[in-house]
Amino acid sequence: MLKMIQTFLILFFTASVVLFCISLWEENKVSDSQGPVIHMDRDSIKISVRDDASAILNGVAASDSKDGDVSDTLVVESLSNFIEKGRRQAVIAAFDQDNHVTKVTRDIIYTDYHSPHFSLKEPLRFSITGHESIIENLTAYDVLDGDITDRITIRKNDDDMIYTDLNPGNYPYMLSVVNSAGDCVQLPVTVELYTPSQDNQCPKVVLSDYLIYIKTGTKLQPSKYIDSILFSGRTWPVDDPPEDAPYTAEDIHIFNNADTDVPGTYEILYTMENETQDQSRIPLIVVVEE
Repeated sequence: MLKMIQTFLILFFTASVVLFCISLWEENKVSDSQGPVIHMDRDSIKISVRDDASAILNGVAASDSKDGDVSDTLVVESLSNFIEKGRRQAVIAAFDQDNHVTKVTRDIIYTDYHSPHFSLKEPLRFSITGHESIIENLTAYDVLDGDITDRITIRKNDDDMIYTDLNPGNYPYMLSVVNSAGDCVQLPVTVELYTPSQDNQCPKVVLSDYLIYIKTGTKLQPSKYIDSILFSGRTWPVDDPPEDAPYTAEDIHIFNNADTDVPGTYEILYTMENETQDQSRIPLIVVVEE
């Protein structure tokens, strides 16, 4: 009797082990321990700054040994800062139904990228009796992020304000702005402080633009940016001025030191004098890009 019980227990244990192994094998057979495989037709892709993230996935597919085609799960998980100007890396991810994730990287090259640009609505001239922000008339635009004016910073004595204890004159400042890809642009500018009583007595050139960007080799005609002349609170046209105009285009002196063959930041100065030889100085900032 005892021997029969021992034999039964051995058979029962053996059967339990066999059933457990069969169950484990079945479970492993239906479960998926591997993530999807991502296939790319090329490691890098050229796109436009106007393209959305879906363009990064062109030529990319994903498959899973259990789920089959899982290309519809592909996402651009993140974009790096620029490795070099206009080139960055994208992290692409794919998922299967067991929540396994596979990731790959792909180089992204923008065919039409350029660094952020500043815009300036008025000359950087301020009264010493005022208390104005230098960046009030400045904006910045980026082809990737759009309006990034709120990211503009200015450096001079760790402040961006003009204070009344400064004397009339010209002061150097450095403007900076950075986009989401880490492209930081700096622009050196000159800020003029003036005395209102003297400034009102002097004619000044009004320009159509106060900050322009041009490509190297561009022929520049400074006179075409002259819009009018401001004097005694009145604006006088330079094209076909009236007979009583106190000043005309002939009274405008242009000092152009811009070398359009060499990338850099330059100033073209438009100056005018009154009868007592008080002089106004209106700069056009010219940024020459490659």
